[in-house]
Amino acid sequence: MQEQIVTEREGRYVIPVKIESKHEIKGIVHDVSNTGATISSNVGTVEEGNELREFVNEESGKSPVFSPV
Repeated sequence: MQEQIVTEREGRYVIPVKIESKHEIKGIVHDVSNTGATISSNVGTVEEGNELREFVNEESGKSPVFSPV
């Protein structure tokens, strides 16, 4: 991890990671810095991110993003 900062990209919480260390983090790359030296990667699984998004939508009164199966 490059810095101990959590930011948001495309509605997902991400951390900055040096490009050399990206293979050490399991997650999806959501952004790359202008220099290409840093990526922004989520730190959980896609399912966890989706659950968080659904919870935030419910709390804010928005309709659910995903329909129950």
